[in-house]
Amino acid sequence: MIAFIGLGANLPSAFGAPQDTVCAALGALAAEVGPVVTRSRLWRTAPVPPSGQPWYVNAVAQVDTALAPAQVLVVLKALETRFGRALGTERNAPRALDLDLLDHGGFVLGGPSSPWEREGLGSARKGHNPPPTPPLQGREALGRPLQGGDDLVLPHPRMAGRAFVLYPLQEVAPDWVHPASGLSVRALIDALPEGQEIEVLDASA
Repeated sequence: MIAFIGLGANLPSAFGAPQDTVCAALGALAAEVGPVVTRSRLWRTAPVPPSGQPWYVNAVAQVDTALAPAQVLVVLKALETRFGRALGTERNAPRALDLDLLDHGGFVLGGPSSPWEREGLGSARKGHNPPPTPPLQGREALGRPLQGGDDLVLPHPRMAGRAFVLYPLQEVAPDWVHPASGLSVRALIDALPEGQEIEVLDASA
């Protein structure tokens, strides 16, 4: 199953500067989640929302995994801890490593009150019919028995408004379509609010 994982860091870790941390995390993903089919370049991005903290290094990886979504989430949280992210870190706080499961096989997990509907990205408002949710073979198909799976929302509920996710994602999957809204990654980029600063860190990375 193809999954897309977002990586970000803006604090040093035992692996070095944020750029080194992200590269090391890509290797860890390949070893523990599944082969990395392709990855974006590294991007340098301003914090969202704007703050005085250091800029981030971000990337997106396309991974071929045999793990269920909740199993992937558990592995990602374990890797964050291993790389030095403090437990209980507040959202948008500086961190040694941030790993987000953006999409997993096009699964849509979340009801009518899901975050993308509240943000106006639902199919009714945009005039798109989202693809049907893939058939599941019971709760086990989502990895629900594993701790941490009950907090899982797919696709990632805030990815549609984040330049630091969408630009790297477009590099690895230019034809990607948001499973809940039916909007293409290009359309989501065009709809981004102004003011999100982002640049390629190293074209050869």
